[in-house]
Amino acid sequence: MKGLAISLILLLASLPIISWGFAWGRPLVWQAGLAIFAIGALIPPAARLFSKDEK
Repeated sequence: MKGLAISLILLLASLPIISWGFAWGRPLVWQAGLAIFAIGALIPPAARLFSKDEK
């Protein structure tokens, strides 16, 4: 559950970073936001893939 909370925080934090970077014309900022978004999106599938719980 902790991984999902981190994922949600990363996803929510990435959206304003992408917006600010694009609005200010700073490619590095919005690319960093996009990378944060991708990391946040990959956490839930990775957690499910590597979980030790077998249902």
